[in-house]
Amino acid sequence: MSNLQIIVSLVIGMFRIPIAIWILVCLAKIFIKFGVEWWKAIIPFYDLVILYKKVSGSGWVFLIQFIPLLFIRSTVLFNIASVIIALYTWARLAIVFGKKSYEAVGYTVGLLLLCPVFIGILAFGKAEYVGVYDTVANEEENTQAKEVTNAEQTIENKTEE
Repeated sequence: MSNLQIIVSLVIGMFRIPIAIWILVCLAKIFIKFGVEWWKAIIPFYDLVILYKKVSGSGWVFLIQFIPLLFIRSTVLFNIASVIIALYTWARLAIVFGKKSYEAVGYTVGLLLLCPVFIGILAFGKAEYVGVYDTVANEEENTQAKEVTNAEQTIENKTEE
């Protein structure tokens, strides 16, 4: 190994540790927004169970990414499954924090490409956890409220004529 490779490795390593600590702090803050104790964010695998439970309603979803290892001993399939589950989790994380579907796409891309920035926005921003099932209920209520408002406006327009 040349001296240049050693220097580059050290420089990259110096940035990885603070970024990992920042992501851990943000995850702890997100857990507080979930209503879960912050220290549960630092326990390996248990933090994933809680995260998947809060974003998808079931803590067992994280086991799906291990299915390819059971049947085919291929790290490529394992990596593909992990990426798909990560994309699903990032999208659901944005949605359970009240982001609309078009905002959730942007947050998913942001979390994928600039994870430390966007997870910090979710953790320390104004976004509040609305829950897994509340997001669907809120969308249905908003649709019903719009229908009622439109019906009221139609009635008002007819009475004015």
